Amino acid sequence: MEVDGPVRAGREPIGGARAPTVWDVVVVGAGGAGLAGALAAAATGARVLVLDAAAGSEQGGATRHALALALGWRPRSHGALDVALTAGIPYQHAWLARHGVRFQGPPSVAQAPSSTHRFLLGGGLAMLTRLRAAAVASGVVLAPDCQVRAVLGDVADPSGVVVESAGRAERVAARALLFATGGAGAAAGKPALVPRPVDASGLDALEAAGAATAGAPRALVVPVDARAPRYDGGVVVRIAASNASVCCDETGTPLPLGGGEGALAAAIRARPGGRAFAIWDASAPTPRIGLGAVRAAGLGELGAQLGAPPGTLEAAANGRLRAPFVGVSLRAGALALDRGVLVDPLGRVRDRSGRPSGRLFAAGDLVAPALVERGTDGLAPALVLGRVAGSAAAEAARSTR
Repeated sequence: MEVDGPVRAGREPIGGARAPTVWDVVVVGAGGAGLAGALAAAATGARVLVLDAAAGSEQGGATRHALALALGWRPRSHGALDVALTAGIPYQHAWLARHGVRFQGPPSVAQAPSSTHRFLLGGGLAMLTRLRAAAVASGVVLAPDCQVRAVLGDVADPSGVVVESAGRAERVAARALLFATGGAGAAAGKPALVPRPVDASGLDALEAAGAATAGAPRALVVPVDARAPRYDGGVVVRIAASNASVCCDETGTPLPLGGGEGALAAAIRARPGGRAFAIWDASAPTPRIGLGAVRAAGLGELGAQLGAPPGTLEAAANGRLRAPFVGVSLRAGALALDRGVLVDPLGRVRDRSGRPSGRLFAAGDLVAPALVERGTDGLAPALVLGRVAGSAAAEAARSTR
């Protein structure tokens, strides 16, 4: 791919016409950790650019589906990073409130009130909307549809990133970098992990720059709702389709349902188009479908709503199913990577000899799961490390001016 200089011929640079030649801090990832870092850096007067691979309405990753801030989070180990995260968690509720995030009681009767949980009014999406607004008000520039492909320089001496946007690659210079692209920390008790088939360009860019990592190069891959955004890592889009009445590909060929979610996801990935359709008839219990079930009295009507080629669902059912029907379009999705980068208590990325970088930082689920119970899996520790790393990145940027 051709890489342009800081300003693309005939087009504005990433960040707009008034973008500086060198940003103080470039944050990669606009989820909870990334926005927390951007706000912390901007509070010091730093010029901050936030890059995210998703469109503006689809940003946030797993944070989109957060329900509550767990103030009682505890890691299993007691290293310096763990202690720092635990100490900072009780203050995140007030910090979010100062930035316009609102809270409520338990959103359903099934969730009991808790002294350690603060439930988000409107959930993670509302929280992200408030934090983005606060970031813009603080002078942070948000740049959607920008996929970071590489770090310029290495862990010891980073000078910016290579960003793919609108089919071209562009260099964006920065005095300090904060990566918060998510993707680490597969939880125990979930389906078997399989070799990762997913885009993990943030982690890949850091590894190529010499970052130390921990964990296995594999991902938790399961069937997910095909309507979900590509970069959505939320459990809410996961579909327990192995109990469907029928599951088929776009040709109407049935897919095996007896091997569990991992096997079904692998089968979906292997079929042309990488898409499948799961159907539940009147005799089958319908699973929870977070984005809403599609219902119809006939298979032809259901197929039209799901975007299946005409006759696909009828061929798969072969006259064996009873109306009414519930269906969903599926693709294989990775909810978590079991790998991440190693950082110190300031979020500074370590190189392979263990030395922390002076100007390259990481936060959120990108941090290695080997450090704490599941990386910094969870909203509260992600916010803590994001804020700590953002402040440290701004300080590092000031020292290089």
